[in-house]
Amino acid sequence: MKGDGAKSAPQAGLEITRWGESGQWRDFFQERNIRRDIQASLMPRDSVIYLMHGDNECQMASPEMDGNTVSFFSYPWVNPVSGIPHGRGYVTGYLTDLRDKDVVLGAIGKLDALMRSVAKEAPKDSLVVFTPDCVPILIGEDMDSCVNRHKAVLGSRLIFLNLADDPQQTLFEKLFANVKKEAALDRSKGPHPAVNLVGFPDLPSTRELTLALERLGIRVNARLLPDFSLEEMRRWWKADLQVFFPHAMMETIYKRAFSDVEIPAITPPPPYGIAGTQRWLDAIASALSRQNGLPGVWEQLLRPLAQRWNRLVQEARQYEVAVVDDTQHLSRYSDWRQTFGVPLLPVLSEMGLNVRFLLYLEPGRFPPPPRKNIEFFSNPEALNSALKKKGFQGVFSNVFFDRRVTRAGKVPLSFQLFEMGLEGAVRSLERMLRSCRLRFYERYSSFGPQ
Repeated sequence: MKGDGAKSAPQAGLEITRWGESGQWRDFFQERNIRRDIQASLMPRDSVIYLMHGDNECQMASPEMDGNTVSFFSYPWVNPVSGIPHGRGYVTGYLTDLRDKDVVLGAIGKLDALMRSVAKEAPKDSLVVFTPDCVPILIGEDMDSCVNRHKAVLGSRLIFLNLADDPQQTLFEKLFANVKKEAALDRSKGPHPAVNLVGFPDLPSTRELTLALERLGIRVNARLLPDFSLEEMRRWWKADLQVFFPHAMMETIYKRAFSDVEIPAITPPPPYGIAGTQRWLDAIASALSRQNGLPGVWEQLLRPLAQRWNRLVQEARQYEVAVVDDTQHLSRYSDWRQTFGVPLLPVLSEMGLNVRFLLYLEPGRFPPPPRKNIEFFSNPEALNSALKKKGFQGVFSNVFFDRRVTRAGKVPLSFQLFEMGLEGAVRSLERMLRSCRLRFYERYSSFGPQ
């Protein structure tokens, strides 16, 4: 990968975060818990059969993230308001379901029987992905021999994700590495410049950005992550440019998978909001020498939405939303990579919304000089008091049902509200205004559990 593509994120990696941490009462961003589940956002669009060797309880370590199931967190990559970007309908899973006896005596027989059954019954076009959990690894099961025995029938369709050897390994990375080894990869280029998109989910907003690029004479050749397919992997080398979505939690995945791909790469500012979308298009057009056509195309794209956008911005000026965070974490708001690729403060400002900061300050520390719309707290009581104050309608939180917010009479907001592109910017603002207009929690919070 050439250019200013992906760099390694120092905080990326496998992490098991325990519940009941002393600072959970003030953690609204939930970065550590969300980072723990980032690999679950990588979903295949091909038909896949998962073979899981372990106990049933281990499957409950992470909540469902399908956009339909009530979850602990508002995962930024799950966007139920605009469509579910994952091909979960193609995934089937089987579990050996280890019991106490299996832990003592071993359960390689269970695994062997399951693989034999799947090898016999699995559709010929399905991938078979074997993922052992912690227990068989800890008790030293000889899983490699079992996999090798069934390779004779399943061949290259059988993928062994051995997390004991590499905890950061993903199915995407393994499949992409296999594709790179194929000798017959098509590297032919078309008459028009083409780009590959990395990190842009299969949502209406991505399809709208694709159409905007086509107006500039730029074709989207393939798109990988968070969902992916073998078909798009195999045509990856037909593009002139790779365009990465800036997301700190994805950077390790980017680096591991794309560092050896010899296609120029850029990571432009994310296409959120009006100005952000224009910068994104300009960066891609400039990289492909298509910037001369951008002013005319931009006017055509913006004109049908401008009046509606301006009307919404005028209404938004009467509302205020709050961000709760730690004084030590404020740097994330000047680096959109740290806010899941969403430039939160610039986008809210462009929408016309006012922003209030509620910031944790360690007890005993002298607070900075007072500033408008900034309030400090050092204990749960002070936080609760600050949340209950009048003047703002919503509070950003990545906790799905955040009672800290609703008990205070405010509306929970999350990064799931935001969409990319021009049409996405309008829909995002409409969504934000609906939340700000909601008075349900303000009226009835006193009747709920305290």
